Amino acid sequence: MRSSPWIFYGKIIEFNKGAEKLFGYRKEEVLDKENIGLTILPEDRKSGIQEWMSKRTRTEGMCELEMNRVRRNGERFPALTTVTAIMDPSGRSAGFLEIIRDITIRKDLERQLTETKEFLENIMESSVDGILTTDLKGKLTYVNRAMEEMMQYKREEVLGTHISRFYARGVSQAREVMSLLEKNERAENYEMAVKKRDGKGFTILTSLFLLRNVEDQIIGTAGIFKDITEQKLLEAELRAAQASLVEASKMRALGELVAGVAHELNNPLMASQTILHVLMKKLPPDWAERDRLDLIRKCNDRIARIVDHLREFPGKPSLSFRRSMSISRWRTPF
Repeated sequence: MRSSPWIFYGKIIEFNKGAEKLFGYRKEEVLDKENIGLTILPEDRKSGIQEWMSKRTRTEGMCELEMNRVRRNGERFPALTTVTAIMDPSGRSAGFLEIIRDITIRKDLERQLTETKEFLENIMESSVDGILTTDLKGKLTYVNRAMEEMMQYKREEVLGTHISRFYARGVSQAREVMSLLEKNERAENYEMAVKKRDGKGFTILTSLFLLRNVEDQIIGTAGIFKDITEQKLLEAELRAAQASLVEASKMRALGELVAGVAHELNNPLMASQTILHVLMKKLPPDWAERDRLDLIRKCNDRIARIVDHLREFPGKPSLSFRRSMSISRWRTPF
C-alpha cells in the first residue's frame, strides 16, 4: 500500500487517501497542522532520523530506506520510505515528497524464507551423512559439517573448487557421474571410491540428483554421501567367516566319516588279532607255516597304525571308542 504525504517546511501540505488508510488519520486532521514526525517512532525522532533524511535528500535529491512507522492507534509496521526533494523555480529545495509503502507482507515472507532456509541448513548441518552441492561446472557450492569431517577439509578450503578433487579417479569419474545424471536425472545407492585430504581412499554409498530452480532449469547437482568402508570390511569378514564355517562343516562331516571307518576297521581287526594270538599260542614252535601267520600279524599291525592315523584326523570329533588292548600288547607274547 502506498501513501503520499507532502512535507513543506515541516508542515504536511498534502495527505492522500492512501496515507489516510495507511496511518489512520483524516486529511483535515493533519493538513497544515502536523509534522510528518507523528508517523515516525518516538525513539527514531529522538535519534534525529528526520534531520538525517532531510540532509541526505537535499544533498542527493532522494533518500530511500526501510524503517518502522506508527499508525494513529499505536500499531507499528515496517515501511519502505522514499523521500524526494521538491525544488522551487530557482532550483532551491522547497519541501519534500514522501512515498511510503507498507512492506509487512514482504517482511513476513522474508522472515518465513529465512526461517525455512535456516531450518533446512540446520537439518543438513546435523546430518550424519555428508551433503554437498555443485554448480553446472562441477564446482562446490555447499559442503555440510559431516562432509568436512569425512573428507578432512574445511568448507572454506573447497568451496569454489571442482568436486573431482574428492574422486579417486578424478575428472574422468566426475564426467561419468554427470553423464549418469544427465541420462537418469538421479542415481541412488551409487557406490564409488573417494579419497580424503591425506590421500587415503575409502568407499562411499551416495544418492545423486540434479538441482533445478523454480523455472525447472538445471542449476547444479547435489549428493548425499555415506561412508561404508567399515561396512564393506564387516561384509568381507562375514563372507570369510561364512566360508570358514562351510569349510569347518565339511571337515566335521569328513571327520565323522573317518571316525566311522576307523571304528568299523577296528572291530574286525581286534577279532583277527585275538584269533591269531590263540593260534600262535597253540601251534608248536617249529610249525612250518608259522612264518605265514607272523606275516598276517605284521599286516594287522600295519592296519592298526592306519586306524590310529584315522583316529587322529583333524576336524573330526573326538572318538568315543577305544580298543580294549593295543596292538603292541598283543605282540608281547611273540
